[in-house]
Order: sequence, then structure tokens, then C-alpha cells
Amino acid sequence: MSTPDLGTDDLRDYAEEDYNRKLCPGCASSPCDGACNSPVADTPAGYPETPTLDKMRDAKERSQPVGEFIDWLSTGGMCIAERDDYGDHYPVNRSIEGLLAQWLDIDLNAAERERVAVLAWVRAQNG
Repeated sequence: MSTPDLGTDDLRDYAEEDYNRKLCPGCASSPCDGACNSPVADTPAGYPETPTLDKMRDAKERSQPVGEFIDWLSTGGMCIAERDDYGDHYPVNRSIEGLLAQWLDIDLNAAERERVAVLAWVRAQNG
């Protein structure tokens, strides 16, 4: 399989799709829909560890509706607010991804490092 000529965001998606192509030992499907809660089988030699990306993938079912709700709030002219020490409210200055990461205790910098490592591995496999 060769890596297509894609932009950075497309390469991230490509790497994630490559990761999801592995057969799942729990349900023997590819890609696994995650319903079996089984780790992905047959991880190729040298494939980087991705605990943060795994955590994000595992939280997707839970986080997706929350993210959609936050998006709905903003399209309706509403926002999530924080209260300062004086009791005044002001809009939070974080993206939906940032809010969800904070809620789920996910380090977005670690996730990006893992994505970069996966992309480097994919590129190395394709010479």
C-alpha cells in the first residue's frame, strides 16, 4: 500500500484508517466498530504505541454527542461560560476539541505526538 499525496489533515485521517484496517480479534471485522471492546490484533512490528489516541477512540461514542451539543449551543448564539473570582461570567476560550479533551482528561499534545509517530511509521513502510 502506498501513501497518497495528501495534506497534513488528510494524512492524519489516512494514518487512522490504516490503523483501523487491522482485524479485530474480538469480532474479526476490519475495521472494528469498537462494540467488542477488544484490543486490535496483529499490531505490525515497530508500530508506535498510541495510548492517547486509543483513549480518544474509545471515548468517541461518549464524546460525540457532547461535542454536537456544544456546537449546537454556538450556532444558537449561546456559549459555555466560566465564572471568575468576582462572580462575573465570561465565555470559555477553548475549542470544542479542547473542552472535550479537558473533560476526558486527554493530553492533546500527546495525541499529536502519537499521530506524528504513526505517520512517520506509515511513511517508513511505504519507502
